[in-house]
This record gives sequence, C-alpha cells and structure tokens, in this order.
Amino acid sequence: MTVKISSQIENKLLNRKELLVNAENAGSTIKSEEIQGKVAALLNVDKNLVVVETVHQYFGMKKSQAQVKVYDSLEFLQKTEPKSKAKKEAGATAPAQAQPAAAPAAAAAQPAAKPAEAKKS
Repeated sequence: MTVKISSQIENKLLNRKELLVNAENAGSTIKSEEIQGKVAALLNVDKNLVVVETVHQYFGMKKSQAQVKVYDSLEFLQKTEPKSKAKKEAGATAPAQAQPAAAPAAAAAQPAAKPAEAKKS
C-alpha cells in the first residue's frame, strides 16, 4: 500500500494537523487502521495521536482518499474528539439497551371527557 500526503494544514487553535491523504492498494479495500499506521510512520508520531476522519474509496479503482487529523498530544485529542468516536476506536461495544419507559400515569389511563352539549331551545 502506498500513502501520499496531498495537502497539510496546521490548525494551531485545535493543536493538530489536518491532512488529505491519497492511498493506493493492490489488494482489497483499504481499512482506516492501515491508513492510521502508515500516516503515523510517515510523520514519526505515535499511532494513538492519528485520527482517520473519513475514507472515500473510488468506484472500480484501488485508490482512496482520506481525511486525517494528527494531534500534538493525547490531551488535546481527548478534549477535541467526540467521546463516542473514542469509544468506537477503542473497540467498545454498543451502550446497554435503554430501560423501558415507566407505566403511563393514571390520568392518561382514563378516557378523555366529552365536551358538554349546548342546550337548544
């Protein structure tokens, strides 16, 4: 697999680099973990500081384009990235099933009162 960085933007406000990466693979579809490892090796950073945002596979080709974020430290990554994404990347399972709603109130169980009919004279 070959990985080339096509553009790199320094985002000083969020303490990260935002990359646009082009990848080409001879085999099957490229996985985000593979891109994460290759980008970490190219930039000589820890693999845990690299977040693959999206991977777009070109139809009928072995080429992909990915949006990648590389943080300066783990502290900035944890402050910026959503918690659900961090759980997904850590391999956590789906959250527990929600508890069923409580029984409806007694007032809701009674039928609604009919409006009073107006007397005709």
